[in-house]
Amino acid sequence: MTEEICHLLDVRHFLCPMSSVQVRLHIDQLPVGAVSKIQLHGLEALENITTLLNTLQHSVLIQNPHPTLGGVYFIIFRKN
Repeated sequence: MTEEICHLLDVRHFLCPMSSVQVRLHIDQLPVGAVSKIQLHGLEALENITTLLNTLQHSVLIQNPHPTLGGVYFIIFRKN
């Protein structure tokens, strides 16, 4: 990936649906073209947030499908 991650959102301490709400608020504050990394906890949050990003037609650049130690996942996306 050649794009630089300029923003980070950590929603590991939120339960669904609040993690999705926090992501939506984060997206609304980003300028178009910004690249952001979202850290989250749990497969349900990974699926829900990926679906949200796809529904809003943002570009998912990297999705970590395997949790790191402690069940932490991440998604890197670009706001379109």
